[in-house]
Amino acid sequence: MPKKNPPAYQDDILVAPAPNFSVEQVLQIASDLFGLTGELSPLDSERDQNFRIDTDSGKQFVIKIANRAEDPEIIDLQLKAIAHIAMVDPQIPVPKVLMSLNGFAIEEIQDDDGTKHHVRVLSYLKGVTPRDDPAHIDLHKPIGTCLAQIALSLRGFSHPKAGYDLLWDLKHSSKLRQYLPYITDTHNNELVSYFLDRFDKLVLPQIPKLRAQVVHNDISPDNILVAEDDSGKIVGVIDFGDLIHTLLVVDLGTTIAPMLRGQKDPIGLALKIIKGYNEIIPLEAAELRILYDLIAMRLTMLIMIAAWRVTIHPENHEYITGNMGLNYDALEKWRALDPDEITSKFFRACGLWEKEDKTNEIKGDIENRQSIMKRRENLLGPNAYLFYDRPLHIVHSEGVWLYDADGKRYLDAYNNVSHVGHCHPHVVNAINKQARKLNTSTRYLHENILHLAEGITNRLP
Repeated sequence: MPKKNPPAYQDDILVAPAPNFSVEQVLQIASDLFGLTGELSPLDSERDQNFRIDTDSGKQFVIKIANRAEDPEIIDLQLKAIAHIAMVDPQIPVPKVLMSLNGFAIEEIQDDDGTKHHVRVLSYLKGVTPRDDPAHIDLHKPIGTCLAQIALSLRGFSHPKAGYDLLWDLKHSSKLRQYLPYITDTHNNELVSYFLDRFDKLVLPQIPKLRAQVVHNDISPDNILVAEDDSGKIVGVIDFGDLIHTLLVVDLGTTIAPMLRGQKDPIGLALKIIKGYNEIIPLEAAELRILYDLIAMRLTMLIMIAAWRVTIHPENHEYITGNMGLNYDALEKWRALDPDEITSKFFRACGLWEKEDKTNEIKGDIENRQSIMKRRENLLGPNAYLFYDRPLHIVHSEGVWLYDADGKRYLDAYNNVSHVGHCHPHVVNAINKQARKLNTSTRYLHENILHLAEGITNRLP
């Protein structure tokens, strides 16, 4: 076991002890700063101190006292993101911020030894945590849909602190290597090292190429509430403590990973979540290619950070290591799967045919240009004319680019896709969904052709 703890991130927030205010102190804080009186009930927390207060007026709120290392600007980031979600999509069930008597969303308090902490109050969302199996089949697709709806609502959100360093951000997974000495079992150390190596080789080079925005970064059964009479209806989304600007697909990997624990059919579960997500935000091929490893890295991250933190906070051993065995088991089963086969299933779930690498896709100019032109003339005749004296042999397209059989790319400023680009995932997804449902002419009654006609004629003089 290492003698010294490696450096932490986010101002040592994972190292600093959680606040330890008494019930009497919190009641006084609630009354003096927020005008709330009532009965307190403690709530679980990884690094903060949380209480539910049942007020004398019958209303319920959550009082959150932040870790002393928590930057108040990061708390501001979280509160503003919640407010942004509520404004953009009021149907998403997020808590509301209660302003203090001074008119502030965040108030500063001190503990007995003068250490400063920050406190805020949120509305308490009614509902229950998923019971029995937290990854119950009823939740698979709804949680994917909910995740995408939140990401969509945050698409236009920005904040000066949104890009801060957070160890729980999967794009920083390479930093986990410093915690390898805390995995003392040889087999387990090799297991997590295997996925760290895959991340560095396969995921890290792709990060600059992928979509990024602010995301919740911790939508899991622990952070959602469902209706008491409907285990598949999400009625609350809580805990925005890991909200961060990162890769969009990181949000999906972070959600899928903990739901694989104890599952007999982890692939079926993952596919349902992906389908729910993809119906709202179509996933891109480059994102799907790294999703297998992002899911693995989230399980790896849960294991490694817990192994390190429990040596710092042994008093919180049960909370920190509660799922350690299940995480190892899920990661073992995930490694036993064929990544290429799983990735192909991810593509199919999104209605896509996986593209091979361009070098494999082209495989050289299998037939020379003259041979292809001769076959074309014999089969299609002269009316199917070609452009250019030396016709282009185009085999692949993406965005604004066309690629020929030699791998040379051409900027396409001519074809009928210049408004959205070639192979746009939204268009591909829409075509695929319609083709799976109905593919016929207008000889039968159907509303879609009327929707299209109305959309066109409404724009005409």
